[in-house]
Amino acid sequence: MTLGLGVTDNRDRVYGVLGMTHRDKDIPRLLYPDYAKSAPHTFRDAIRYIFAYEAEPGILQRLFHRDNDELLDTAWPSWVPRFDRNHDSRFDPGPLSNSYNQRNRRTIKQSSDDPDPVPEPESNILSLTGALPLAVTNISATEIYDECPWATMKQWLMEVVDMAPSVTADEPSSISPIIQLARTLMTGYTFQGQRAKDKDCQELLAFWELFAENRGGWRDIKDIGEINSTAEDPISKASRFYYAMKGPCSLRKFAVMSTDCLALVPRVCREGDVIAIMHTCIKPLALRPLKGGNFQLLGECYLDGYMWAEERDMLDQRGHKDIVFNIE
Repeated sequence: MTLGLGVTDNRDRVYGVLGMTHRDKDIPRLLYPDYAKSAPHTFRDAIRYIFAYEAEPGILQRLFHRDNDELLDTAWPSWVPRFDRNHDSRFDPGPLSNSYNQRNRRTIKQSSDDPDPVPEPESNILSLTGALPLAVTNISATEIYDECPWATMKQWLMEVVDMAPSVTADEPSSISPIIQLARTLMTGYTFQGQRAKDKDCQELLAFWELFAENRGGWRDIKDIGEINSTAEDPISKASRFYYAMKGPCSLRKFAVMSTDCLALVPRVCREGDVIAIMHTCIKPLALRPLKGGNFQLLGECYLDGYMWAEERDMLDQRGHKDIVFNIE
């Protein structure tokens, strides 16, 4: 909401919104304007309040680390989005899936009977409860981005296909490697924002044939306004898949997990990081284990097989033990 505001003090990105949304007596103590507090700590306390007392903690779609050096900046907890900088599409990816955020919500389990608690002073730890931490065992090296050269796109495609099971099966099914790979690259949604069906995922084959086998090039992809959503010709299919995967995959990496399921992860992820399902988060989160048992938060993920309500219900039914993740 405040990213486009011209402010002389970045803390007013928090305090200005409070002035518009709360009467003075209603401002939570955790968020009350305090210009003796640094900008990182102002944002930190705002994010903590959102996690504890708001019904829709979708704020993490704005969390991304441009490089590993940012994770070493001790002034900023890893779970606090950098609202002090302007969005730059050369470095910062767009939201992983706006359609998914709008259609999937997690209920907050209140951790305190006090609706307006006073936090521990200078606490940079955020504790989240979740389950099923899966390790990243293989991750792509190449990144794609808007208007990247075809050679970069092709190299990325070859890496992804080499990491994932074959995409050349003759009869794709909902559990086939083709469908799983396509669904991951599309984050489960078509370019029109509809939940992808198997036939949408099979359009990966047309895309792969057109590009990876050198039978076409950028000139063959249709402009997004010219795409017929029902056309069955190979160029239309390839174009639909291209626009469905272009945004989610840009400035992210493709990963294979310890269970062989597939994921799209933040650009700073590396082998040995983990993905966990948090009870109060819309999407799975990528975490980096630290010495001492704590974690750093790397960002949101798409984890195939664990995104939809019915899949999470099955996870709950399996009785996985809850784990508290202390994130710093």
